[in-house]
Amino acid sequence: MRRAFTEGLETRLARMQEALPDGDRPAALAAMSSLVGALVLARAVDDPALSDEILAAARRALTDP
Repeated sequence: MRRAFTEGLETRLARMQEALPDGDRPAALAAMSSLVGALVLARAVDDPALSDEILAAARRALTDP
């Protein structure tokens, strides 16, 4: 199970790196961690407005220059 997860993560990180200047792996890891964390938090709360707020904040943090 962990091997399959690792392989899938590495594949997605490689795609993210391709989209970043100089293939910045630390930036790809930070972005992936932010995305996963935001999704976990948004799904864990029982308030739809808070869930939307969490996702919007992560989106802004990852896309604003």
